[in-house]
Amino acid sequence: MRTYARIDSGFVVEIIQPMTDADGNEIPIVDRFTPEFVATLVDVTDSSPMPGSHWTAIETKGVWAFAQP
Repeated sequence: MRTYARIDSGFVVEIIQPMTDADGNEIPIVDRFTPEFVATLVDVTDSSPMPGSHWTAIETKGVWAFAQP
């Protein structure tokens, strides 16, 4: 199951949790939101620690780094 952070102006503004259908299958993020919204998301499933709202988000050469406020 994938978890996403919505990034705006260098900050995490929202965490998008996984969603499942009635059979327990994960609903893909692209089926849940518009392409424009999905473009603002970063997969943080494997981030440790998991970032939260208001954390700083910096992308360098395709790699995201997060810092607590």
